[in-house]
Amino acid sequence: MFSITGADSLGGNGSSSQPRIMQFESALNFWKYGAFAQVSKELSEAGLLVSAGIRSDGNTFTSAGNNLLKTLSPRISLAYHLLPQLDLTASAGKYYKIPAYTALGFKNNEGSFINQDLHYIGSAHYVLGAQYMPKPSFRLTLEGFVKKYSKYPVSVQTGVSLANQGVEYGSIGSEALNSSGRGQTYGFEVYAQQKLVKKLFYVASYTYVRSKFAGTDGLLLPSSWDSRHLFSSTLGYKLKNNWQLGLKYIYTGGAPYTPFDMEASQKNYLLTGKGTSNYALLNSLRLSPYNQLDLRIDKTINFKRTSLNLYLDLQNVSMSKNESYPYFTFRRNEDNSAFLTNDGEALRADGSNAIPTLLDNRSGRLLPSLGLSFEF
Repeated sequence: MFSITGADSLGGNGSSSQPRIMQFESALNFWKYGAFAQVSKELSEAGLLVSAGIRSDGNTFTSAGNNLLKTLSPRISLAYHLLPQLDLTASAGKYYKIPAYTALGFKNNEGSFINQDLHYIGSAHYVLGAQYMPKPSFRLTLEGFVKKYSKYPVSVQTGVSLANQGVEYGSIGSEALNSSGRGQTYGFEVYAQQKLVKKLFYVASYTYVRSKFAGTDGLLLPSSWDSRHLFSSTLGYKLKNNWQLGLKYIYTGGAPYTPFDMEASQKNYLLTGKGTSNYALLNSLRLSPYNQLDLRIDKTINFKRTSLNLYLDLQNVSMSKNESYPYFTFRRNEDNSAFLTNDGEALRADGSNAIPTLLDNRSGRLLPSLGLSFEF
């Protein structure tokens, strides 16, 4: 059973001055079920491992949920031992996922579920990779991937795919939807792992990814997770007397976001408490890249049959200020007790004499923590 409550307001296509208010409370009661089968065969003489499977999922809530043929998803993977240190891998498959419960549980003002016609979200995955292990302590992998999405939920009100929303805080999917969206993701990943050798170990990975989705207009635009560049690394070094030093660094490219329609935002702000997105410029701007450096120091004290581990963990030692979705609001007076107006009069209900402003949303500070663990 899933209980959902929500309220939503949208300015139509981003330029309407008439917001839409939806308030609902609903409980979902339904069954989810699935069946799968998988077989594997190793052809040792050819150095080939083949694995194939098939799966289907259903539910008792959506209109076509009991038609298992609609979610029939075959998949196959191959692993080929080309050289003593080199393996090649490939896989292809179809996958299905039920839409989010916030979407399925949405009710209109008459109390009726209006998203029961949504289909399972389909995705076809194609992956090609290689693994190189020149020695047991070191592994290097390279993998390329392409994913094709179908039947993705799209807003009936705005025509925008849910995949192109989400950077801003709020409820995503609590509205009338259809399954007309499509999308694609492609990129590659490089991964390196060095196990503990001469007191040093590290793990590092870099991913380049492009993610684009289309709504009613069929135009593929950057999705909310189209960050493009993802890098993460962890390094550890063992010192004398059971001391250990660890570093972790994360870098993520800036996520795209949709700018505000300033005119519609000004008219709707007093009712909605937030700005109205300009979907004509969907995900045309990007936030600044995100990065963070963490430091950890461990000390282990060994007893006869037990051990005590003490650690100091310092998150964001670089004091990076990372950017989030900006805030739309009206300018306030110095003591923050009232809104300012451009004519000195009281603020009008339609906000026409307000002074719109965008607040930069950056945060980041050092987060220290102390801890201990006792093993026996």
